[in-house]
Amino acid sequence: MPDGTVKSLSIEGAAILQGFPGWYEFPNETATAGSIIGYSVPPSFAAQLFMSAQSILKGGISKFSLLCYQPFTQE
Repeated sequence: MPDGTVKSLSIEGAAILQGFPGWYEFPNETATAGSIIGYSVPPSFAAQLFMSAQSILKGGISKFSLLCYQPFTQE
């Protein structure tokens, strides 16, 4: 903030950004809840990872082409 104040996300806000459903209940201890959120894998990422692994196992994508894939390019 302009006045030097530092803001942080609430447990609920971090959980929403990480993909947890609104009904999910976290432990009351902030450190424990933060660890659960911090170590979690967002569902959309897990689904993409699974589909990529499945494609490789079925022979759809070669391991070499996966290693050469560069999603971010700078021009």
